[in-house]
Amino acid sequence: CVGQLKSSLTCSHCGYVSNVWDPFWDLSVPLPSGARNIEDCLEEFRKEETLDGSEKPKCERCKERRRMKKKFDVEKAPRVLAIHLKRFGDSLGYSRSKITRNISFQQNFHLGSRSYELRAVCNHSGGVGGGHYIAYGKTDAGWFEYNDSHVSKISESQLVSPNAYLLFYTAK
Repeated sequence: CVGQLKSSLTCSHCGYVSNVWDPFWDLSVPLPSGARNIEDCLEEFRKEETLDGSEKPKCERCKERRRMKKKFDVEKAPRVLAIHLKRFGDSLGYSRSKITRNISFQQNFHLGSRSYELRAVCNHSGGVGGGHYIAYGKTDAGWFEYNDSHVSKISESQLVSPNAYLLFYTAK
C-alpha cells in the first residue's frame, strides 16, 4: 500500500534542483474548478506551483530564500492505490465547506507504469462537523454496498456520486 512521491524544488535564481523522496499511503488530490474526472484531479496534484512570498524556501546553493517552482511526481506507484478526494478544507478558497461536485472515476486507469482496477469506494455524506460513511466493494459477484448492518448488491452506475471520498485501486 506504500508508494514513493518525488518532490522537486527548482530555484528561479540559479536553477538548482532539490529532490526529496517520501513514502505515501494515499494520494490526497484537490478538486480544482472545472474538474470532471479523477484524471483532472491527478493532473492538478502534479501541476507545478510557484512558491513566492512568505512560503519561499531557502535555496541550498544560493543559501538564501528564493522564489521556487515545486512539483510532485509519483516515483513508485503502490500495488494498492488509495486516492483521497479533498472535499474538505480551504486550499482553494472553500473555507472549510464541503465540495459536492461529481467527479467521475474509471474502473481502470494507468498511473506511472502500473494499470489499476477500481476495487472499493468510500462515500461521505454530511458536512465538516459530522456525517455518515458508506463503503462499496467489488467482489467476483459484482459491486456491493456496505451501510452499517446492511449489505446489498448495486450496479456499477451507482458508484459515482458527489459523496465519493476515497477510491481504492489494485494493480493488475
